[in-house]
Amino acid sequence: MCTVKEEVVNIWKSVLDMNDVENDKWFFDVGGSSIAAIQLINELKGIGVNIDIDRFYRDPTIDMILSSCVH
Repeated sequence: MCTVKEEVVNIWKSVLDMNDVENDKWFFDVGGSSIAAIQLINELKGIGVNIDIDRFYRDPTIDMILSSCVH
């Protein structure tokens, strides 16, 4: 069973086609685009993690996503 953190990291890696990630790296600095950001946010919704697009653009990191998780 995956934890929410593992699922978020797996989605991030899948959207960006990456093998390794660092939680504090900005999405757009590691190859993300606005289209990929929308894909990421939609996939996160699929696992119950709802991120506001404006907030994501202000702090597009895995750490921010995880801090937004309310379970």
